[in-house]
Amino acid sequence: MGFGWCWDEGRSVSNYLTATQEYIDFCITNRYSTKIFFTTGPVDDYLAQDGYNKSIDYETIRTYVAANSSRILFDYADIYVMMIMDQLILEHGTVLHILG
Repeated sequence: MGFGWCWDEGRSVSNYLTATQEYIDFCITNRYSTKIFFTTGPVDDYLAQDGYNKSIDYETIRTYVAANSSRILFDYADIYVMMIMDQLILEHGTVLHILG
């Protein structure tokens, strides 16, 4: 079961991390045999200031998850970016050609 971070402007990523960790702790305390995972969000409109803010939040999530080997991350942002890069390469032969 995962709690997804969709990134809403004005919402704190620390609230997401705290809420997800509290749910993990609750499941452990009550001996629920389930795994809770963290996620990054989409990369839609990943340009300008919003894109920069998203990238900072996603990196915060990655760092938090990496600090404890029992935490699980489903990194939507990374998957989406890889898919976009693959598509650019298929369409144009190289990403560098597009990104200049």
